Order: sequence, then C-alpha cells, then structure tokens
Amino acid sequence: MVEQFSKLAPMIGDRGMEILKQSRVLVAGLGGVGSFCAEALVRCGVGTIGVMDSDQSQPSNLNRQLFALHSTLGEYKVTSFQKRARDINPDVCVETYPLFLNRESKDQIDVTSFNVVADCIDALVPKLNLILSCLENDIPIVASTGAGFKLDPTKVKSGSIWETINDPLAHQMRKKLRRWGYGDTNFTVVYSTEKRQCTPDGTSVASIITVTGTFGFTIAATILSLLLETEK
Repeated sequence: MVEQFSKLAPMIGDRGMEILKQSRVLVAGLGGVGSFCAEALVRCGVGTIGVMDSDQSQPSNLNRQLFALHSTLGEYKVTSFQKRARDINPDVCVETYPLFLNRESKDQIDVTSFNVVADCIDALVPKLNLILSCLENDIPIVASTGAGFKLDPTKVKSGSIWETINDPLAHQMRKKLRRWGYGDTNFTVVYSTEKRQCTPDGTSVASIITVTGTFGFTIAATILSLLLETEK
C-alpha cells in the first residue's frame, strides 16, 4: 500500500500517514455531502471510518451522491460505501450503522470511540442529537449546514456555527442551542454564504453535486487538519 499513498506522504510525512492510519472518524449521513467526505477520508488513508445512514439509494440520489449508481439502487448506502471503500483501500476498517439517529438509537453509537465526527445529516433533530452528544463528551465535530438550493461552490467556507449567513438550517441550529443552554459552546461548520437560488416547495430539497461535493471535501479537509494538528 506504500505506492497508493505516494502522492500524499511527501506532504504529511510518514508520521502523518501513521496518524491517519490509526485514526477513527465517524461520518454521519451518506448523502451528497457525506459520500464525498467519507470517500476523501478513505483515499487519504484514515484507518477506521464509521458510517451512519438508514437510507437506501434511490434514483433521485444519482445526481449528487458519489456511490449512488444504477447498480446500487435499493442497496443500503452504508453497504455501498463499505464495498467501495474496501475496493479503494483493502486495509480500511469500515464500521456500518444503518440507523436513523434519535433518542432510542443514539446509544448504539459511542461517539467517544472516535477521534473526530463529521456531521453530514440534513435533518435538524438527529443533527442536533449528534452534535450535543459530541459536545457533552468533548469529541471534536465538524458539521455541515444547508447545501441545498445553492449553485456556487466558490461560496462554500468553514467557520463557527455562530457566524454563518444565508443559512436557514444553521439559524435553526443556533436557536435550539441557545434554548437548550448551549449558547456558549462553539464548533466548526461548513456553510455557504450564497443566497438560495429557488424557493423551497416543501416537498424536496434541490441540490447539485458541485456544491454538495465541495461541502463534503471541505469537511474532510478540516477533519484531516484536526487529526494531524493534534499530534504536533
């Protein structure tokens, strides 16, 4: 596997590669954002990746989700990722959690067993359940906000949950955090400063791969930096 990472190792060194190999990262949500985040972590040599998603691939996923293929329609996303990840790096350990995160299921995932968590969930309540679990256990988390209805990938950036703009999901997250007594907490989010390009009709969220993929890669890059910086 030395040749597989020969383009990355010169930038982070043998020690950096070993850190990534020994790291454990949880990616929650394997949609348009999470699929890109998870694959980037595999291709960078992260040794253990936990993936959580209760959904199966469907035709509407084909426009933006990395391992949504006609051959994988109807298959659980965590299963599709596991097979693809092992085809990329046979040494990777993939832990699958085909569940929807709620009060009853949250104890099935021990966030304290991971070094960092990537929150790529698009539903508010399970998203906040995961975030609060990480905050309460001092586990670093990088969260995606709203990638839907955005077209310009150059407007994607990372920063504090308290500094986003043009992001209704982040606004709702902040309201809940303040209401629940977490107004003094802080964590990194990936968001877009672009205004929505169409009005939601209440039935679905419009999205494009160039934006969701940028969200996912930015989350992955932030996580890689966190993993490598902790050992400096």
